[in-house]
Amino acid sequence: MDHALLKGLTVIDLSLSQSALEDLLLEEVLHAERREAQTHWRMLQLSILQLEDKLEDTEEELLELILQPSRPLLEVEEEFLPLVQLLQAQLEGLRASHQHLLALRQHHLAMQAQYRQVARLGAALHQALQQVCRLHPQYQCSAASCLAVARRALLATKRTDASKQEALAARLVELSKGLSRQLLAHAQPRLQEPHNLLLSFLGALAPLRLAGQLSPLDWLAFCQGLQAPAAEQLLQPAQAARPGWVHAAAWHECGLLECLPGFQGLRASLAAQAAQWQEYFCLPATVVGPALSPSHAHLSLFQRAMLWRIFRPEKLCSILHDLSSCLLGRPISEDASYSAAAIYTSSQACLPLLFLTPPWGSPSAATHPLHWIRQMATQRHCGGVVVVSLGSPGCMRNVGEALGTCLKQGHWLVLNNCHLQEHWHPEVLAQLSKLQSPPEGGGKAPVLQLADVKGDEIHRKFRLWLIAAAGAMRPVPGPVHRRAMTLFCETPQELKSILLRSYSQLLGQPAWDAAPERGLALLVLHAVLLHRQHYGRLAQAQLYSWSEAELFTGLRLQERLVKVVANPEEAMQELAGSILYGGYILDAGDGAAVQSLSQQCLGSTSHLLPPRGVRTLLTALIRDAEPALAEEDVIADTRARMQQLPGPADPASCGLSEGLQQQLLESQSQGLLADLLRSQDLWQPPPSPSTPQEALGQLVQQGLEVVQALQDALQQRGWEVGARGRLPGGRTRPKPRPLLRFLLEECGSFLALLQQVGQDLCCAQEQLKGQPCQSPRCATILRALERGRLPRPWLPYAPTGPQGPSSWLQTLKCRCHLLCGYLGAVAGQPVPLYHLSAFQYPRRLLLALLQDAARAEKQDLDHYHLDLQVLPGLLPPSSPPESGLYLTSLELRNALWDTRSALLQETFSAQPCLLPPVWVQAVREARPPHRPNASLLQYSCPIYLGLPQQPVCLSSQGALMHLALPCKMPPALCAHRRVHIVSTLPGLE
Repeated sequence: MDHALLKGLTVIDLSLSQSALEDLLLEEVLHAERREAQTHWRMLQLSILQLEDKLEDTEEELLELILQPSRPLLEVEEEFLPLVQLLQAQLEGLRASHQHLLALRQHHLAMQAQYRQVARLGAALHQALQQVCRLHPQYQCSAASCLAVARRALLATKRTDASKQEALAARLVELSKGLSRQLLAHAQPRLQEPHNLLLSFLGALAPLRLAGQLSPLDWLAFCQGLQAPAAEQLLQPAQAARPGWVHAAAWHECGLLECLPGFQGLRASLAAQAAQWQEYFCLPATVVGPALSPSHAHLSLFQRAMLWRIFRPEKLCSILHDLSSCLLGRPISEDASYSAAAIYTSSQACLPLLFLTPPWGSPSAATHPLHWIRQMATQRHCGGVVVVSLGSPGCMRNVGEALGTCLKQGHWLVLNNCHLQEHWHPEVLAQLSKLQSPPEGGGKAPVLQLADVKGDEIHRKFRLWLIAAAGAMRPVPGPVHRRAMTLFCETPQELKSILLRSYSQLLGQPAWDAAPERGLALLVLHAVLLHRQHYGRLAQAQLYSWSEAELFTGLRLQERLVKVVANPEEAMQELAGSILYGGYILDAGDGAAVQSLSQQCLGSTSHLLPPRGVRTLLTALIRDAEPALAEEDVIADTRARMQQLPGPADPASCGLSEGLQQQLLESQSQGLLADLLRSQDLWQPPPSPSTPQEALGQLVQQGLEVVQALQDALQQRGWEVGARGRLPGGRTRPKPRPLLRFLLEECGSFLALLQQVGQDLCCAQEQLKGQPCQSPRCATILRALERGRLPRPWLPYAPTGPQGPSSWLQTLKCRCHLLCGYLGAVAGQPVPLYHLSAFQYPRRLLLALLQDAARAEKQDLDHYHLDLQVLPGLLPPSSPPESGLYLTSLELRNALWDTRSALLQETFSAQPCLLPPVWVQAVREARPPHRPNASLLQYSCPIYLGLPQQPVCLSSQGALMHLALPCKMPPALCAHRRVHIVSTLPGLE
C-alpha cells in the first residue's frame, strides 16, 4: 500500500480498551458479590434518566408558558401565577428527588470503587498476558477468555457473608488473590515453560503498579538500565571513586540510580560498607531479606531487585522467582498439573485442543501427545480413537469422513501432523467452523449441534484433538486456531516437575501397580536423564529423544525379568543402561554416564557414596514399609515428597558438578532478559544506517592488517631457521625427523590459511567499495561477516570451536606466535612447552612422538604407546624433557586437581582448575613406566580443544586423547559429571 495513502487513512481500533475491559470485569465482580446492589444500581440509573427527562419536560413547559402567553400578563394574572407556582413547585420536587437519587448513586459509586480495584487488577493481569503473547505467534489472549476465567474465579471464591462491611477489606484481598491465581494458572499450560516465570513476574508486579509503588522510571531502570544518552543527560550523575569489587558498568549505573528516590548515597555506602554489600549479594535468597547495609535497609522489594539485577545479572532467573514468590506466595509454574485428567477437564465436545510439539531433538522434547490422548481415552472409556495423519494424498477426504462418523458416534478424532497440510479443503473448514465453541477458559456451553444437512446433534463424548509442530508458521488454519485451545507439550525443565508429571502418567499402569518401589527407582532414573538434557553441552555430547515410552517399557521389563532371570536387578541395570536408554547413544562418554547412572539408580546397594548424589533422590522419595497405608494415601505421600524436593534441583542430585548450576542459571537469565525486553516493546533508538557498513569495513581492514602481519612474521621466522633457504656448498637438506616435519607442515598449512583469508578479505573489501564479485565463496563470506559470524569456509580452521570474526583473528595471532616459537626446534633451539590448541591437527603431534621413538630404536610403530603423566608442581619446567614433550595450558573442568597429593577430587566451583604441565612420551609396551599412586583408582579423563570459559562439545570423537588421573572420588562419579580437560591458548579471555 502506498505510504501517501496510509498517511490519509484513519485507523479505528474496535478491540476492547483497557478501561472497557475494566468496566466489564467490574460488572462480573458486582454480579458475583453484590447482585442485589447491581439490580438496585440499574433501577437507580433508569430512575435518574426518567427523572431527568421529566425534569427537562417540566422546565420546557414553564418556558413555553412564560415566552408564549395567549393574552397580556395583566389580564390573566389570576390564571398565570398559579400555573407558574405549580410548575415551580413541581420543579423543586423533581430537583429534590434528583438530588436524592444522585446521592444514592454516589453511594453506589463509592461501593463500586471499592470493588473496582479487583477489576483493575484483572485488567492489569490481562495486559501482562498480552505482553507475554508477543513472544510466540501461537499465543492467544482474548478479552472473552479473560472474562470467562474471571467469572469462574469469582464463583469459586463466592461466600455468603461477603456483604458485611467489617469483612469487606479482607474479602477484596481474597478476591484479588483468587482472580490473580486463576488468570495466571489458566494461561500457564498455554505458554512455553521459560515464559511461565516471566508471566508470574509481570503478574506479581501488577498490584505494585496499581498501588503506585512502581514508577515508570523504576521499571525502565530494571529492564534496560538508565544508560541511554538521553537519560544520562537528564540525570547527570556526579563522579565518585569506584571501589575495586564493583565493576565499572555497575558503578556507572549506580550513579544514575542515585538520582531516583530511595537510592541517595548508594555509591558512598557501597564504598564504605563493602563487606556488608558483598555478603548481601552472595546470599542465595536474593531479594527476600532487607539489604544488609543500614543506610539502605529501607529499600522496597522491587528496589532490591533493581540492585540485584545490576550486580548479579547472571541470577536474573532467581531474582524473578524470589520476587514472584514474595508477592504471589509461589510462582504459578509450581502449580502446573499437566496430566491426562487435567487435560480432559479442559476439553469439550465443541472445543478443539491443539497440541504443539517442540522440535525433534530439543531438550524440551516430550512424549508424543497421542500417548496422552490414548491414556485419556482409556480412563474415560471412549468408544474409539480415530487418527488421521495429514500431509498425505487424500487425507482431506479421510478427515471429512472421520469427522462425520465421530461426531455422531462419540469417537475421538485426532488430526496428526497438521503443519504438513498446506491446503485445507473448504468443506472440511466449513465443517470445523460449525463446531460452535464457548469462550476459551470456561463459561456456559451452548447447545451442541452441527448445522449440517441432517441437523444431527454432536455426541457429548466427541473430542477433537489437533497435533502440530510449535515452530511451524501456520500449524493450523486461522479459523480453526482461533476456536481451539492451545497446549504446549514439552518436558519441564525442573527435576521436581518431571517427577510429578511422569508419576501421574505411571499411575494406573499394571506394571506400576505390581511393584511401585522398583518402578520408583526407574522413575528417578528417567527423570534424572531428562533433566540432564537441559544442561546441554555442559553435561553430554548430544541430545537424545527419550520420552515416557522408555519408562513404560522399563516397567514391563522389570515385571518380566522377575519371572525369568535369577538376578533381575542386575539384568535391569544392564538393559536400561545399554538398550532401553543407551540404545539411542553413539557417544562413548554419554554411554558410560548413562550406564553408571542406571547402576546407581536401579541397584539396591550403591558403591557410589558422595555427600550428595542420585541416591539422595531415592532416599527422599521411598517411604518406609511401616506403617502400611492405603493406595490413595501412598499416592498422596509420594506426591508430597516430590513437592518437597528443592527447586531448582541440586546438580549433584543428577550426578553433575555443582558448579554447572551457575552456568545454566546464567544462560537461562540471558534468555529471560531478552524475552523481558521483547515483551515490553520498549523503544530503542534506531542505529545509524552507516554504522553497520562502517563497522564491517573496519573489521575487514583490521583483518587484512592482522593477516599481513602474521604472514610476514611466519615467513621471516621460516627463512631464519633455514626452512625455505638454501644450504651453503650446494649440500642437500637432510630429511627431518617426524616431529620437526610435523612442525614444518603445520606452519606451511597455517601460512596457506593466512593467504586464503587475506584473499577473502580483499574480495570483501572490494565488494564494500561497490565492485561486484560473482564468486559464491565471496558472497557467503561477506554475508557471514555482516551477521557477525565466522564464515562457513573458515569454520574448518577453527579447531577450538566457533567464534566471532574478531575473536578468531585474535586466536590466529596467538597460534602464529606459538608456531613461530616452535619453529626454533627446527634450528635446534629447545622448546620446553607445547600447546595442543596451537595446531590445526594436534593428533599428528602425538603420532610424530611415536614415530620418533620407533625411528630412534628401529622398531615397529605398533610396539609403542603414549604415556602421560602430570608433573608434581604448577611451575613450568625451564627445559624440555629428555624424551617426549611437555603440554601446558590444560584446564580441568568439573573437578579439582590437588597438587599436594596429586589426586583428582570433587569441587563445588564452576571455575576450571589449571592443571600442571603434562609429560607425554612414547614408551614400549614391555617397559611400562613406574608412576606414583598406581594402586589408586584411575579415571581416564578426555582432553579436548577449546577456549577459556567456554563449553566444549563432549563428543568422544572430539577427544584428542585420554589422561589417566588417580582420584579420591569414584571414577563412576567422574563419568557422571563428565570431568574433562580442555587445552586452551594463552592470553585469550
